[in-house]
Amino acid sequence: MTRAQNPRRLSPLGTLASNFLKSSLSRTAIRPTDTRLTSLPSPSRFLKAAIKQVKEWVESYIPPEHLANHDCVVDVSEVRAPLTPKAPPADRSRLARADLSRRETRSPRVSPRRRPHEPNRAHPRPPSPTQVQCGDPNCAPIDTAVRIIYKGDDQGGNVGTVFGVPCEAVDVEQSDIDEMMPPAEYFDAWHKGETRHWPPPPENPEPGEPPDVELRFKVGDRVECCIARGPDGWAPGTIVSHWFRAPQWPTGQFAPYQIKLDSSENLIFAPQDRDNCIRALKQ
Repeated sequence: MTRAQNPRRLSPLGTLASNFLKSSLSRTAIRPTDTRLTSLPSPSRFLKAAIKQVKEWVESYIPPEHLANHDCVVDVSEVRAPLTPKAPPADRSRLARADLSRRETRSPRVSPRRRPHEPNRAHPRPPSPTQVQCGDPNCAPIDTAVRIIYKGDDQGGNVGTVFGVPCEAVDVEQSDIDEMMPPAEYFDAWHKGETRHWPPPPENPEPGEPPDVELRFKVGDRVECCIARGPDGWAPGTIVSHWFRAPQWPTGQFAPYQIKLDSSENLIFAPQDRDNCIRALKQ
């Protein structure tokens, strides 16, 4: 048989090399049951181990009897911030649109009415309930959320706290948990069903001095306040105080008037001393 009739015929050197290669592969081949593959931990196993470790650090601060009686539940999970939707692509040039229309009219297989499917960028898919975005541009895309939940009374519901470590669970250290855990008296209060906020709310800023400006109306004057758009959006009321200020407002921020409306027991404030906001009541 000639070489042309047997294209797979090898030279003696090639035959030896082929046999050696086959024998080497048979000795070193990795089988599906090889422990070198199955013994490597997967990313999900790393995550579960990290979450378990963080949970143990948190539970070390809680009285053991609270956990044994299931009065307290500790939950640790990763929370991902939703991705910012990309800007819509730039509009095609007139030449590109003309070229596309020519190709559509020339091709008998593609109907001009049919277009390739494109994702709806104007209405992106909403984030899942577990996705949280704090609005801080420097915020980490993944937070490790820690929830400490106690059973409250029937009227107040559950009590406890929720805080987050701005990193993945595998990067959380015990010192991070030590800095964020509440004092021991908080656990006793939550166990009794009391509501205590942790971390504590920030202190209110200093009020500062009110503006030295003479206002148009005096306390007790009858006025009308704009509470909605349109001619029917004015409500009568009585001025009860000058230079109203909410405790959480920045230093130096005041509202000229605080008013009690005739139709409600609640008090409102007028942010400006102008006729488009507050005006004298017409008799």
